Amino acid sequence: MEGGDAGVDFRGRKLVRTKEEAIEHFRYKSPCDVTAEKHQKVTEAFIGVIESLWDAVPDGPGKTYALRKLADARMSFNSAIANNGQ
Repeated sequence: MEGGDAGVDFRGRKLVRTKEEAIEHFRYKSPCDVTAEKHQKVTEAFIGVIESLWDAVPDGPGKTYALRKLADARMSFNSAIANNGQ
């Protein structure tokens, strides 16, 4: 990376360079009081989205797909919290 930190990507995210770093990213991290509160905020936000859109979207594969994408996004937000933004 020209002129930048070789340990981060173009977005400033830390690069995983070793097997140990990769394993640590996947290791379960118990929430502490601070992170548990943040996880709860994420959950409440996604519940709000589902509640506001449920009746507007007809049942079917499109709705199922959208719900799966929301679940993926929720997991990504919670992973970012658990991994301190990484």
